[in-house]
Amino acid sequence: MEVEKLDLDILKTIISNRKYGMEFSQDASEKLLHPDLWRFAKLVIDYLKIYKEVPTKRALIEKAGKNEAFLAYVEKIYSKIETIKYEEKEFKLDLERLKKRYQENAVVRLKALLKKDSDFAKNYTSIQSALVAIKEIDTQKVYAQHTLRDGIENFVDRFKARRENPDLAKGMYTGFTSLDFITNGLKSPSYVLCCGSSGSGKSTLLLSMAVNMFMQNNSIDNDKFHGEGNSVIYYSLEIPYEECFDKLISYISQIPLRAIETTNLTDEQKIRLDKTLKFIKNYEHEFLIVDIPKGATASQMEAIYSDFVERKNKSKVVVVDYLGIMECDDKEIDQDHLKQTAISEDLYKFCRVHDLILLTGVQLNETQQGKQDSQMGVFRLARAKAIINPSTLCLMLETKPEEQNYPTMNCHIIKNRRGPKGQFSLRKSFETCAFLNDTGFSEETQNDQDISLQLEKFEIENEE
Repeated sequence: MEVEKLDLDILKTIISNRKYGMEFSQDASEKLLHPDLWRFAKLVIDYLKIYKEVPTKRALIEKAGKNEAFLAYVEKIYSKIETIKYEEKEFKLDLERLKKRYQENAVVRLKALLKKDSDFAKNYTSIQSALVAIKEIDTQKVYAQHTLRDGIENFVDRFKARRENPDLAKGMYTGFTSLDFITNGLKSPSYVLCCGSSGSGKSTLLLSMAVNMFMQNNSIDNDKFHGEGNSVIYYSLEIPYEECFDKLISYISQIPLRAIETTNLTDEQKIRLDKTLKFIKNYEHEFLIVDIPKGATASQMEAIYSDFVERKNKSKVVVVDYLGIMECDDKEIDQDHLKQTAISEDLYKFCRVHDLILLTGVQLNETQQGKQDSQMGVFRLARAKAIINPSTLCLMLETKPEEQNYPTMNCHIIKNRRGPKGQFSLRKSFETCAFLNDTGFSEETQNDQDISLQLEKFEIENEE
């Protein structure tokens, strides 16, 4: 078995470094490696996808089954990898070398195919496959094909893993208890729309969810980080960088934005500001603010995302504030509602290709005279209602008469591909640029099986 050290170095890293292992399992394939390593690499990748952890030797041997020849193969490869000494800081560079080698080999195979048989029509499918392999090597494949029968083994493994560790079934929590209960967290890829009337709080909701997913269970008051935070890319098309930065500091520190702007802080606020800045400086995850002008396209945002991933690390969360002031990649579309629909489809493709949780805001049309803005539904998008077609989850902020007099705001789930619809309350804290979790959602409520009853109890508790 003539295998290059490059292949073994990559394998060594993905079975010993969880971060790199998870990235490889999401963005790459065993086909990048030498064919003699494919079966071993697939075993490792499948384990990473199911258990979200790097496999031990014992775990791989158990997964290999009872085939003696395969067991001997797995033990042989693992023993060879154990002897490898490798500097993990070179992993990303070596992964690019691996991808380049794969592309070059694909070109060589294509040339050999054409040299052997120059009948283009006869070899059309093979040529297309080779070109797709070359083009898509840098992106997550957005398709998969397996029969139900072929998928049984993988399903059983995933089912057993979730039974042993229920946390594997959870997605990324948004920090809003009732929403997280209904969705069990956002799972990638997810395309989430936050809809609202002008001035209702769309940007505030996007920022709140972004910060909550960035921090997860971590807090500026904790000496040590715990739980899994996430890197976030926040595209701000309307708010300049410094203003957006100050709002984020206000939210994380829970210090009113006005106090930060005037620098007139109490002693307690000074301590919280210091803790916030230290937290951000020492935190292992990044929150990238991209101040990009109105009229930006999804393809421009994707290019910025790819550059960030190459320089830093993979970001699971992308927030675009907001869809309504973006421009369509297809310049020939001239009607506004068709542009909005095309932009939504472009963002969805961005989300799927890179396996992201992508959130963006959508402007609702004002209701007709005599009707209340509290009326919720797709009809509020008028001719642009096709915007929500590709979305996984669609949230809609309700604006009640004299909304400014209420401490909470209702948020409706008008579309949910992975569960029920419903509504929940957000606690307003606009002085700190935030929607906060409404703590009226109790453990007793979570134990009810009927989701409508859960939501009804939740609303009654808020009214009381």
